[in-house]
Amino acid sequence: MGKQLNLPIGEKVLLDTSFIAETITKKLFHKVTSCILKLTSKKVIFSADNSNMKPIGGWPANEEIEVNEFSTMSQPTVLSALDSSCIHVADVEDGSIYAARIASVFFYNQKPQNQVRIGPIIFYLNEQNLMDGEQSDKRLSKLILLDNSLAKSMIRIRLERAFAMELVKNLSRGIIMIDGSLRSSIFDVEGSGLLDILNLARKNDNKVIGISKSSRNRILNKLSGKLHSIGKAPIYSDIHQWISPIFKGIEGHILLVKFTNDGLVFRVDISKFDDNFSDILSRIRYNDCFFRGYPESLRLAHHLSIFTSSDDMSIKSYLLKNIGVIELPAEDPRKIALGSLKVKL
Repeated sequence: MGKQLNLPIGEKVLLDTSFIAETITKKLFHKVTSCILKLTSKKVIFSADNSNMKPIGGWPANEEIEVNEFSTMSQPTVLSALDSSCIHVADVEDGSIYAARIASVFFYNQKPQNQVRIGPIIFYLNEQNLMDGEQSDKRLSKLILLDNSLAKSMIRIRLERAFAMELVKNLSRGIIMIDGSLRSSIFDVEGSGLLDILNLARKNDNKVIGISKSSRNRILNKLSGKLHSIGKAPIYSDIHQWISPIFKGIEGHILLVKFTNDGLVFRVDISKFDDNFSDILSRIRYNDCFFRGYPESLRLAHHLSIFTSSDDMSIKSYLLKNIGVIELPAEDPRKIALGSLKVKL
């Protein structure tokens, strides 16, 4: 190994490195090693590229949950499914450039009716324009500039809130389906936050729900396994009491729903102003189509909103040719510092 790394080795040995390794192992890893031995016969799922993997059929759960069936009654209703995406395009000396897109797909009586797609919209965020806008919290503004994932979350939430507000204004007796949970956010803007949307939806007799494709919450995943093991559908379970104490800002009632026999189990948040869960779920089940238990309208909205590599290149080309940005030569310090080990076999 010394030859492979090209380390200079002198004649004098200053430390007994084997002694150091042995000492560290005894002091720091004794308890951890003992815990590892307890893994014998444990069921595991190995991670894969940071994906949120789940066992087929779900984790075993000891908790008892009440399961309710709901019918699929003929109730034609306009469904509007909403999703968005955001990508980091470039860094600027005083901020960053992002591109976002939002899409909505309309279903009625099990048939797609229309779709609306807005974007790409290019956002240039720096400290000045963040402070000039509605984001007046200096600390949060600085965090947004430092953390790309936080900035992308802010852009997506603002876009989705604005779009959802227009939907609840213009629809009547419809159902607006949002990808994700119904939770208030630090990025909500006064007058068009989640609570404002839910209040206006109630006035216009609209229903707002959130459907989550996946979750890293262990309790939720265990309860999902319980529902998945039941060989019938459509069914749901009210698990609000299990999950609501864990998170802040929840503005919906949390259910687990299995829409189809061959489908997965999804978390569904229904607005806290609506308590007729069976009726809302029945209307979704009747008017939408499902792929492995997931609403086709939301699946289409997702695919319409995501960016391809071609989109990314086109946006960068637009900035160079039409906006007049100047591209600087760049390098990856991590790759330069670490390099690569070339081992001859």
